Amino acid sequence: MDTPQRETRAAEPLTMYEIVFPGDLNPNGVMFGGKLVALMDICTALCVSRWSRRPCVTASIDAIAFNSPIRHGQMVELTARVVYVGNTSCVAFCSVHAQDITTGDRFYCCEGYFTIVGLDSNSKPTVLPMIPLDDETDRREWEHAKLIKEHMLARLELRKQG
Repeated sequence: MDTPQRETRAAEPLTMYEIVFPGDLNPNGVMFGGKLVALMDICTALCVSRWSRRPCVTASIDAIAFNSPIRHGQMVELTARVVYVGNTSCVAFCSVHAQDITTGDRFYCCEGYFTIVGLDSNSKPTVLPMIPLDDETDRREWEHAKLIKEHMLARLELRKQG
């Protein structure tokens, strides 16, 4: 019996915007890293849910690299896109920029990779569609995200072994 072909569906990037309020700041006067990671998690989950047309949950967060702090009153721009698809999970890349709304200066802040699992109507992992790999950049991002996921799975296996 033939295995049915998985659907291939383009995954459009998703962009969100937030403003940094006083309650978002850490004691150093910059945006709390945990708040920013939470926004990145929301952005990637929305991106994957919209693309897969399924609810989803975050399985892991990997390779976040903070570069520049974000300050009170600045606008945060988060952009997520699906870059790798396994069977029931995928990896979404999220990049973050901030903009000083009084000067217009926009700058890079951080990025990270989120492994997201698609769920069926019983909240069980379900097969996700594939994404097209249209060019060499898509293929490089796919391979990079695949390595990140493989390293995460290897860490989990090491923990199981004690």
